[in-house]
Amino acid sequence: MLALKKQIEFFKAHRDLIQFGDYYCSDDNFIDNRYFSFSLVSLDKSKAIYVAASLKGKEEGRVWKIKGLDDDSLYQVSAREQANVNAIETFKMTGKQLLIQGFLFALHSKDKEKFPKEISSRMFLLEKIK
Repeated sequence: MLALKKQIEFFKAHRDLIQFGDYYCSDDNFIDNRYFSFSLVSLDKSKAIYVAASLKGKEEGRVWKIKGLDDDSLYQVSAREQANVNAIETFKMTGKQLLIQGFLFALHSKDKEKFPKEISSRMFLLEKIK
């Protein structure tokens, strides 16, 4: 029940972005039928939600690129907490760096015994800080 309550709280906190944000599908979606990602970006480009998934599970890491951000702005990127991943990653990059360079991140669970065949996914929250 607590997990459901957290999901509802998250949706309420980000409702405008989810409902009215611009949707960007990544250019490299479904390469080898393994990866998918998209972003929801606020109209003023100050906030975004980025979702990345490995459809085959056990993915060891890849470079993820985010579209739709302001090139010259600096963003705080935070991996959203989830049940099967302990560490919360946080870093800063410009919109241009996130689009061109991207960031290396492994989506798989740290506990491969508990989640051996899962579709691995992560959600990232981005906020403009400069």
